[in-house]
Formats: sequence, C-alpha cells, structure tokens
Amino acid sequence: MALPVLSMVVGAVIVYLILMVILHKLVEKFFVMLFFIISTLFVVAVLYFVLKGA
Repeated sequence: MALPVLSMVVGAVIVYLILMVILHKLVEKFFVMLFFIISTLFVVAVLYFVLKGA
C-alpha cells in the first residue's frame, strides 16, 4: 500500500520542480518564494499524513 503513495509523492515532487522552473522564468522571485514555501508545507503535510497512517 505504501508503493502507490510513494510514486504519487515522487510524481508530485517532479511536477513541483518543473512548475518552479517555469515560474522562476515567468514571474517575480517573490511569487516563486511564496510558491516554494507553500509547496514545502504541502509536501511536509503529505509526508506527515503518510507516516501517521503507517
């Protein structure tokens, strides 16, 4: 049961990295920083939920 969740997390991280690269080229650094902080909080929340469930 942990494998699909793990691949989903890995896929989400890859998507976030791609989005951050695109946003870094398109928008101001403040918004990139804000997006990075939100993304980090989201990933931490997902990992906490997965570890708590496991």
